[in-house]
Amino acid sequence: MRLFCSLLISSILNSGIGVSLYQCLNVLLTKDCGPSKVNSFNISKLSPSFLEWFCGVTDGEGTFYIRKRTSSVFSFKFVIGMHIDDIAMLNFIQKTLGFGKVSINANAAYFEVYDLKNIPKIIEIFTLYPLNTTKYLNFLDFKKAYELYKSSKSYEVKQEVGRLKDGMNTQRINFKMPESHRIKITPNWLLGFVEGEGSFFVSKGFNLTFNLVQASIDSDLMYAIRDFFDNLPGTAEFKRDGNDSVVYIGVFKGSSGKEITRICIRQTSYIRSVLIPFFENLEWRSKKSLDFKDWVNILKLKDRCHQYEDKGKKLMDTIINQMNSKRLSTSGVKLIPGDSLLKKVNDLLNGPSNCEIRDGKVWIISLNRFRPVGGLIKPMKIQLQDLNGNIVKTFATQTECGKYLNTTRTTIARWLEEGRPVLFEKQLVYISKGLEEEEE
Repeated sequence: MRLFCSLLISSILNSGIGVSLYQCLNVLLTKDCGPSKVNSFNISKLSPSFLEWFCGVTDGEGTFYIRKRTSSVFSFKFVIGMHIDDIAMLNFIQKTLGFGKVSINANAAYFEVYDLKNIPKIIEIFTLYPLNTTKYLNFLDFKKAYELYKSSKSYEVKQEVGRLKDGMNTQRINFKMPESHRIKITPNWLLGFVEGEGSFFVSKGFNLTFNLVQASIDSDLMYAIRDFFDNLPGTAEFKRDGNDSVVYIGVFKGSSGKEITRICIRQTSYIRSVLIPFFENLEWRSKKSLDFKDWVNILKLKDRCHQYEDKGKKLMDTIINQMNSKRLSTSGVKLIPGDSLLKKVNDLLNGPSNCEIRDGKVWIISLNRFRPVGGLIKPMKIQLQDLNGNIVKTFATQTECGKYLNTTRTTIARWLEEGRPVLFEKQLVYISKGLEEEEE
């Protein structure tokens, strides 16, 4: 195309027509003669699913900055900051948008837009896809300041830009949203928000918990998210005991003394049947997807009662000990490669289950006993095991075991410490410590 334009200019100049080189350059500006420097951003070419996700990430981790560089010069910057381990996600954002830069500073990575020709693109995105958190207010001030600054460099405009700057982000005291603003939760927006603000935990007893935390100035948003979860397909059957929600919302004081609102989901049946399928149908971009996958595998192992056998419990403990902040490259934790753990998980899941249904109750094969349905597994701190490791009998306390063996608690404690077999009903058995208490 450039060759065509060169030939076109040469032809015009040699034709004898009275034109100047300046006029010829105008031909270049009106023809498709190569890459244009004109802003060619077209938001319609970006998928709504990406833009919704991008807004969710921004609501979680994005910031709008205005900086006064001199008495008369301001700069504008949009930033998404993540841990350096999530630099791939930021590169994905930059590649998809087609503008912005990705940088690294210490243990953090940033997607940044600060070129004045690209700031209007950011403004267009968040005008068409409004943010849900009170960061929307910072965006409105950012947008207003930029448009004022581009329209005039008068003293009055610079004063107004400075005033807007001084009321944004940590300096904001007014969090009242415009009456026209509506919170809109979509699956992709929620995924982006969770990739920034959500957590997947496994607590004592291998119980799963999903947490989402936000400053209480955004409590309206948190209740909207609760309503979104409560209206996912299949949720109704899991609302019980007179509760109209499967989501717990609590308010507490954060480390800074400010109020924090937390969403917590712990109901295993809802997690298994509704929450996990919901997140599995979305396309994750951050390393939080690895925590989610580990979270899911813990539940799969638990559903087959592998937490009651040594190999399964050790594997589950290993997985938990390298989730969340322990997974980060900066944590100092020596990680076992994910492929190695996944193989062990699959080996267990593809093998026989450690439980079966008998008379409508769950029978734990390795423990040779039933698991109480809907209740707690009582502490089973003492076990009698044969020489092959099979459990012969379990006891809640050393005293109970001593009475059964017609001896004292002190003797049981000594046998535990010595780790030697004892004769019981004409066979040698070991006395060992069993499982701790588990919540169901």
